[in-house]
Amino acid sequence: MSNAYKFIANGTTIQQFEFDDGAWKLEDLHRNETISMDPLTLDVVVTSTFETFTKVETYRQTPSTTDDASLYLRTSRVFTARDGTPIPSNSGGSDDDHGGGNGGNGGNGSDDLYKFEFIGTAVVASEFDDGAWKPEHLRRNQTISVDPATQNVVITSTFATFIKVETYSQTPDAADDASLYVRTSRVFTALDGTVLPTDPRDGSRDEVRAGTRGKDRFDGGRGND
Repeated sequence: MSNAYKFIANGTTIQQFEFDDGAWKLEDLHRNETISMDPLTLDVVVTSTFETFTKVETYRQTPSTTDDASLYLRTSRVFTARDGTPIPSNSGGSDDDHGGGNGGNGGNGSDDLYKFEFIGTAVVASEFDDGAWKPEHLRRNQTISVDPATQNVVITSTFATFIKVETYSQTPDAADDASLYVRTSRVFTALDGTVLPTDPRDGSRDEVRAGTRGKDRFDGGRGND
């Protein structure tokens, strides 16, 4: 998933924040950078001028109309030579590194954004991926629970020889929509409860949850299952 950004316009000043390590962090504008916001589309353009080339990054509001208007995704990144000739590169918002997401136990599981919406006894879960909210489907070996006090969401995945427990917490900014979450921990244990130091599979990648069209419901979510 691409990193999420916030742009807050205050008069002629535009503040940029990036969601990193479970928190919104202010991005300082360097001396070689300029920032502008289109008054009609609200797209944000950050231009960085270097000695031999220029980098232009465009950010657009996330597509969900329920998201806060300050929430953005980087949609393009273009490099040009001093004479304006395009320089081939990997453009877009998907080539950032996301530290701490795949390794062992504990810590900030990832910088990916998730949505958990509570509808009766069901939990509708989505992950922000490739510029859109995509539904997450609960597999047969998974259960989900919600702590009524903290609103933390816990997904437990039981495999033949181990258990994986992932905890999701609401994003720390009180201005964010209450349905926005980040994964704050991921713990592996043996079937007897012994904590394992790392992912017991081939190491580092999450299994892909199979999505379906529309919004999937994680049934039986509210309260501690």
